[in-house]
Amino acid sequence: MKQRWVIKIGTHSLTRGQKNIQPDVIGQLLEEIHELNQRGIEVILVSSGAVAAGKSIAPGIVDKHIFASIGQPHLINLYLNAARKKQLSIAQLLLSQHDLGNKDTFLTLQHTLQTMLTEHILPIINENDAITRDTEAALGDNDSLAAKIALSSAATRLIILSHVNGLYSEDPTINPRARIIAEVSDVNGPLLQLASKEKSSQGSGGMVSKLKAIRLATAFGIPGHITNLDADNVLTQIADGKKIGTEFLPNKKSLHVKNRDRWILSAKISSGAITVDDGAKLALQKGKSLLAVGLRNVHGKFQAGKIIEILDLNRETIGMGIVKMDDKELTSLLQSQKVYNQEVIHADNLITL
Repeated sequence: MKQRWVIKIGTHSLTRGQKNIQPDVIGQLLEEIHELNQRGIEVILVSSGAVAAGKSIAPGIVDKHIFASIGQPHLINLYLNAARKKQLSIAQLLLSQHDLGNKDTFLTLQHTLQTMLTEHILPIINENDAITRDTEAALGDNDSLAAKIALSSAATRLIILSHVNGLYSEDPTINPRARIIAEVSDVNGPLLQLASKEKSSQGSGGMVSKLKAIRLATAFGIPGHITNLDADNVLTQIADGKKIGTEFLPNKKSLHVKNRDRWILSAKISSGAITVDDGAKLALQKGKSLLAVGLRNVHGKFQAGKIIEILDLNRETIGMGIVKMDDKELTSLLQSQKVYNQEVIHADNLITL
């Protein structure tokens, strides 16, 4: 089976904590990607850094939409200069949640990525922050985008390059004796609580967002890694099977995912969610439809036909699906206090994590 990796690099890694994007970091990254290509490994790159690049060019501006607009061409030019030295062909894709939420554009994205990889072109993906920031079309952060790209492209590995060496047993800035957790088999609630919730001073995501992205990927058979690009030949070390950073093992029961399911997992666009009781949770895990009798709470606003999250009583995401009623209808059902068996999400339109 041909290997296909999605690699995400964050702003802090690209700047090494400085104000500007560091060209040598991009050079090192593309050099390692070139080596992976030589080994027959296809790579899709998700790169942050546009806003930071824009800030360095126009420090007097305070609008992040403008930072992204100014910074994105500068960022891709740095990649282009580095790619020429390695005779790599690159392409740029700027995406929004709407691109993933619309079935036609989702299928077009899949076709475009496949064609690029077939033609030995490195896709470099970023969110279209100039348009999507602070709107419903926003993806949230590039960790989430990377996980969705991994799912939509049927990747065999998701690697998140961070400014930290991996997931630690404790916060290493507080306890210098904290150790890196070498291997994780289940990204669960306690592990998310363990992770620091503080965001990077430059990027939009922290360790929690990385773990949520990894959880989505591993739930559907894609192994994950969180590590630091500063380690020598970190990507080739992973290709060689070396233990570096934190490796997240996949759920081996979920290796075959239907394309419709890939779309549902990638397309979640509504900010809405519902909470279900333990009985409904068990039924969903057995492949049953979600009935209104198991509903316990409705969060946010959404229309019928939208993809929403399904939460358990601990507020952990246990699935996603296409809801058959809007938030007002579901809220009315909850308030009626009647016995009801209306179908909220059909089993065919529901994915459990």
